[in-house]
Amino acid sequence: MHTPTIKWSDSGGFLHVIDQRWLPQRVVLEEIRDVVSATTAIREMHVRGAPLIGAVAAYGTHFALELVMAGVLDRAWLKEAIHRLRTARPTAVNLNWAVDQVLEAARAAASKDEIPRVTLEAAHRIVADELERSRLIGEAGLPLLEEIAGKKPGRPVNILTHCNAGRLCCIDYGTATAPIYLAAERGLPVHVWVDETRPQNQGARLTVWELGERNVPFTVIDDNGIPFYVAAPASSIDWTVEKGSDVPIELRDEDEVHHVTGSIDGEPATVRVTPDDAPAGNYAFDVTPARLVDGLITERGICPADDIYSLFPEFGDE
Repeated sequence: MHTPTIKWSDSGGFLHVIDQRWLPQRVVLEEIRDVVSATTAIREMHVRGAPLIGAVAAYGTHFALELVMAGVLDRAWLKEAIHRLRTARPTAVNLNWAVDQVLEAARAAASKDEIPRVTLEAAHRIVADELERSRLIGEAGLPLLEEIAGKKPGRPVNILTHCNAGRLCCIDYGTATAPIYLAAERGLPVHVWVDETRPQNQGARLTVWELGERNVPFTVIDDNGIPFYVAAPASSIDWTVEKGSDVPIELRDEDEVHHVTGSIDGEPATVRVTPDDAPAGNYAFDVTPARLVDGLITERGICPADDIYSLFPEFGDE
């Protein structure tokens, strides 16, 4: 039984998350009890991945509203706290979306006394919905692996992953890993080529840890890129962006490039791998041209990379 990526404690009234900075050497559970700790966890990448960031932000919003409704803090503090939460990771679409979902639940509450309850329910619902979206992505992508397996009986289906798009960022099933996990559960022979994914080595640190938990065979390799499928829920898509050049790219602290985290004698350790005077750029991600993307796997099925509105026509007019 694997440790839940995110879990609410009914008895304690707080959130448990895996602090991913300690993986794979240790599984450290962090308690998030207020909007400040939620904001810090997102900004400093204790948690990462758009769906998980959104879920943590939802609970952070609930905590903030709970304090205001209890009369502990005022609405001016609430406005500033929500702003800090929204800007913790400026390119995470799910973050603002989830905050808005919880705020809307508060506005729709029958009375002020109901706000703590309905906002907590809204946060729970976001987690449940993300879990279901990930499962559906797995069901949509599974036929691709089954088709390959049918062409090479008795031999493993090889899949290359990039970064970490598993349960550590997308709750339980993951996105890109969801078809892999379902295939393994149904007896298909699969093997995963895990590229290390610098600068934070999220493939080598996180994806391999997940696959090991699920007993899915894998091999770590250095970074590579080929045409590929992108697995993503609709909640992670910014429907206001028309072309790749419009996507804002988050520039993070260059120390994440200069240093590599690993272990020495089983203990987490960080070492510098660049000269002391070397400049570095740490762009959180890049934009892949649609021509290099074989297709998009979503909770509603698979579509060409340039035809997402065929599956989500309701967003086409925005």
